[in-house]
Amino acid sequence: MPKRIPSYENQIVHLLTHLCRIGQSRHAAKRRPGLTPGTCEADWHIYSEDTRDRYAEAWLALLHALDPADRPKLLRDMTPEVFLKGFQALKDNGNRDASLKTQLCAWRKLARGRILAGWSDVPAEVLVPDALYADLEGSRPQGPISERQAAKWRALVVEAAVRSRSYGADLVRMFDLLLHAGLRLDECARLRERMLDRQHYTIALTSSITKGGRPRTVVLETPEARAALDAIPVADDWLWLHGPKLARRLRAIMYAAAHEVGITGRKGPHRLRALCAQRALDRHRAAIDMQLPPPADADPETLREYSARRKIAERAARQAVSRLLGHNRLNVVTNHYAR
Repeated sequence: MPKRIPSYENQIVHLLTHLCRIGQSRHAAKRRPGLTPGTCEADWHIYSEDTRDRYAEAWLALLHALDPADRPKLLRDMTPEVFLKGFQALKDNGNRDASLKTQLCAWRKLARGRILAGWSDVPAEVLVPDALYADLEGSRPQGPISERQAAKWRALVVEAAVRSRSYGADLVRMFDLLLHAGLRLDECARLRERMLDRQHYTIALTSSITKGGRPRTVVLETPEARAALDAIPVADDWLWLHGPKLARRLRAIMYAAAHEVGITGRKGPHRLRALCAQRALDRHRAAIDMQLPPPADADPETLREYSARRKIAERAARQAVSRLLGHNRLNVVTNHYAR
């Protein structure tokens, strides 16, 4: 009697259960030479069920977009050629760039999970090539907006807040916190009072609200950032009365005002995050200039030493800004946020 092939849903449940068990071990990454928690996603157990469900939905959407003849019977049998066919089918069906980008991120997670589970040895970068990101809006490097644009954007949000009967000043408060703290919109909308340290001006983001399930602490260093936190009234639990609805309303207002402000490319609150990253990187660079002033009339050996020390300091500055934003890779800051 032929062996029954499990459905895609059962295969996904089996894989996620297996990865969560592996992730609960402190030494999961050491069991497979050459793999580290950052590259093999050993911490699947810290992802919320909603996050894992979103990944599963993305995987199933691409599999069902394939022609029945092209569908692999097992997830471990997915090849780069078949993945490209499924991705092209999703594009032909009119999926938005944001949805397609979610597909690419989800399938890279799956590729790393297959490696960790011992299902496949195909690297994530081979199954999902970097070139697929190039034509998607939001993956193209956008860089920060200017200070003038940010001020004008805020003025338009203030005008909308005056007209709003439901949200009012909360729209401006959320805008200011996004601008000066570098939070993602979803993170800001789901803040709780217990995450805030109003005395030391820090925000402790838990794994349940961060992208990728990585907790981090945001330190509000500038007077503007601290003023933005002080302007928010103390709450009993949730920081905003209707956080998700407030976030959607703020996004809609910013999208509508983006053309008047002169913003091209991505037009949502994420551009404020890029400006915050640029400001933080500029502060680090100013500190480097003070600590490592260029030598005057130096010999070539001294100049080489100064250049090397400067590069090390610049790398540390980019790493600090990357961690502030919740990323691990240095090139995310220079490629997508700051210049």
